[in-house]
Amino acid sequence: MVAQYAGLAGAASAGVCWLNLARRFAGKGRLAGSRYSVGLTVAVVAATVAVAVTTTVLLSRTHGLPAAAAGVLAGAGVFPRGRQTPADHNRALTRVMSLGIAYLTDRLVDRMRRDEAAWCEAMLAGFKDFTQMQTFVHALTVDYLQPRLDPKLYADAEQRLEAAGTALAEAAAAHERIDAQCRQTEPPDLPRRRTMAEQQEYDRTAGAARKAVKFVLMLVYQHGRRSEYGALQRIRCEAAPDAAWAEHVPAQRRAKAPAGPHH
Repeated sequence: MVAQYAGLAGAASAGVCWLNLARRFAGKGRLAGSRYSVGLTVAVVAATVAVAVTTTVLLSRTHGLPAAAAGVLAGAGVFPRGRQTPADHNRALTRVMSLGIAYLTDRLVDRMRRDEAAWCEAMLAGFKDFTQMQTFVHALTVDYLQPRLDPKLYADAEQRLEAAGTALAEAAAAHERIDAQCRQTEPPDLPRRRTMAEQQEYDRTAGAARKAVKFVLMLVYQHGRRSEYGALQRIRCEAAPDAAWAEHVPAQRRAKAPAGPHH
C-alpha cells in the first residue's frame, strides 16, 4: 500500500514538474537544446520525484533518523541545534533535497544559455560578407519569425532587426573603406597591412554586427520549433549559398559551435 501510494506521488510529481519547467522556460530557450540540457532536465524531474517519494514514504519514519544524519543537517544550518521533533527532521530533510533541485535548475538555466549561444554561432557559419548576413536576417525575420511570434513581441523584433541592419551597414562601410585605403599604396598590386587603429575598427564593427544579428537569432531560437529546422536551413542557404557547405547548424540536441563567418 505504501509503495503504491509512493508510486502515485512520484508519477504525479514528475508530471507537475515537467509542466512547470515547460511553462517556466516557454519562450526562453530549449529544455532539449543539447544532450547536456536533456540530462539536466531529467535530473531535475528525478530529484523532484525523489523528494515526493521521500516525503510520502520515508519522512513518516524520521523519528528514527540516525544521530549522524541529524548532525549533518544541523551542521549545514538547515535547522538549529537542540531538541528536534520529527516534524523538524521532516522539514530539514526536505529542505536539503530542495537545495539539490535548486542547484540542478540553476545548472539547467546556464546550460540553456550555452545551447542558445552555440546555435546562434552555428547559424552564422558560411557567410562571406555582411550583405549576405543582412539578407539572411531580413528574410529570417519577415518570412519565419514574425508569423510565429506573439504580437506583443513585434516591437522587440523590429527593434532588433533595425539594430542588426544598422550594425551590418556600418561594418560593411568600415571594412570597405579600410580595404580601399590599404589598396591605395604603391605598388597597387601589393596592399599594405592594416594599421593597429584600422584593425581595431575592423574587428569592432564586425563584432558589433555579429552581436546584433545574434540578438535576432535568439528570438528565432526561443520562439521557433525544432521541427522547422528545414525551413531555417532553406532561408540560410538562399541568403548565403556557401552556407550549405559550412558545418551544419546543430539540431537542438548538439552543443558544439563552429567557427565564425568569413569576412
